[in-house]
Formats: sequence, structure tokens, C-alpha cells
Amino acid sequence: MARLLLCFLLHTADSLGGDVFWAAGASLITHLPRKPHWPVKAHAFLNAGQLESLHRPHQGERDGRGAASSALQSSIAAALTQPSVSAGVGLIYHFDPVRVELNFGVPLAARASDGTRKGVQIGIGLEFL
Repeated sequence: MARLLLCFLLHTADSLGGDVFWAAGASLITHLPRKPHWPVKAHAFLNAGQLESLHRPHQGERDGRGAASSALQSSIAAALTQPSVSAGVGLIYHFDPVRVELNFGVPLAARASDGTRKGVQIGIGLEFL
């Protein structure tokens, strides 16, 4: 699980992140054993994704349509071939429209710049729609 703040601190040229992004996730949610009526559920998850900056042409390289297309292709290839992946288990308490999670996650694959750590995390989500 990557530390979000580290993305902003290490990418000083563009504090908003990158130009190419993808994310995917899978989650299995089930009742707690012998407590199917409780609003607390158990879940296991696997998340993958990557954020990549557009590879800009270096000084002296031609600027133009060919260079821009090549930069986009190399950025997409880097984002797809080097994903960050994490997995974990946790508990979900769902009380419409709020969802609270207590998870234990482990990074499975990451870049050196991702700033990963394993451990317990608490998340709160709000359903808008």
C-alpha cells in the first residue's frame, strides 16, 4: 500500500501526480461466521495500478507529433508493465451512506519510489450517489 503523500513530495515538477493512470481491484466480501445479521463483514482484496508521468522529449530531440506519440506510448508501456500491487484482509462496517474499513495490507510489487509499508490501515468512505 503506497503512501499517497510520498507521491506528491517526490514528484516536484508536477505536484498533482502524473499523466497516465490505471487502477484495478478485486474484493471478496462475506458475513462473519455465526453472525450473518451483523453489519460488520469480512473481506479480502487485491489492488493493482500505476501512475506514470508522460516521458517528455529530451533537449535536442525533435518536438513534434512523432515525439509526442512515442512519449505517450512509452509512458503507457511503463505504466502497464510495472504495476504496483497490494493484497490484504479486513473488516467492513457499512452503515449507509458511510463505510468504515479496518484492513491489514501487504505490498506485493512496487517501484522504489512508491514509499510502501505493510500494516494496519483505517479507511472511511462516503457514498455520494
